[in-house]
Amino acid sequence: MGKTISIYLDDKFISILKKQDKSVSGIVKEALDLYFKTSERKKGFFQVMENAEKIGMSEAFKRAEREWLKNRESDRW
Repeated sequence: MGKTISIYLDDKFISILKKQDKSVSGIVKEALDLYFKTSERKKGFFQVMENAEKIGMSEAFKRAEREWLKNRESDRW
């Protein structure tokens, strides 16, 4: 269930919105949806990067990486 809210828009935005084919509420909903999705993607990206750094710092990961490189060299030919 939704609620009706009021927001202040200056004349510039009102003029732009009147020229659109969509309703004002539809445009606001799309803008908010895009804003929050983008925000979530950015948070997710930074979380992945932080976790990747933590994995890369672990000794078990470094050991596995060294072993993979050693096996790669011996398996080439």
